Amino acid sequence: MIELIASIVVDLSEQKLYAHTESGKVHEFVVSTGKASTPTPLMNDVIDNKHEVNDLYGPGYYIKDVPYIMCFRQHEIYCIHPNTTTAPLGTPHSMGCVRMNEEDAGWLFERTPIETPITVQE
Repeated sequence: MIELIASIVVDLSEQKLYAHTESGKVHEFVVSTGKASTPTPLMNDVIDNKHEVNDLYGPGYYIKDVPYIMCFRQHEIYCIHPNTTTAPLGTPHSMGCVRMNEEDAGWLFERTPIETPITVQE
């Protein structure tokens, strides 16, 4: 049986995502968050919707068939999803979303229920 994620914390200063399981185990992932011109906001929110595959689009970009997308309720334009560029993880370079490598994003997607709390902190 897969152990579910109880909460997610994204640390902007470390460029890391911490997934806390129901039993208290913490899984750590390197991520990339928003660059200075399009920062990832500090927030306390929940995962509100998940898409196995969907297109990402916004001002100046359209990316087809991105897997493992999980978006937030109150900040619905921000999501966790795989890195869609060749820029390395671990440095801010997104349009505000939280990017992970695809394998890690799939692992997290499979274990994260709707309504999972997410905190973005400095």
